[in-house]
Amino acid sequence: MFILVAIAGLPVNIRLACWLVFEGIIGSDFLPVDILWAVFLCCVLFSVEEIVFGVITRMIWKRQYRLKV
Repeated sequence: MFILVAIAGLPVNIRLACWLVFEGIIGSDFLPVDILWAVFLCCVLFSVEEIVFGVITRMIWKRQYRLKV
């Protein structure tokens, strides 16, 4: 589930973070600070998505068995 979220969510998070920063909603007039804001927002959004999908996955599959490799 985490791999699926990572593959599907990362482009959306990058687009959303760039939109928030470079459209002037969050950020400054100094480009390096704007880039750091975009990276920070992308990491925060990705972390929140992972936590939410982890909780949803645990609710769906309550009994998860260990794999014996």
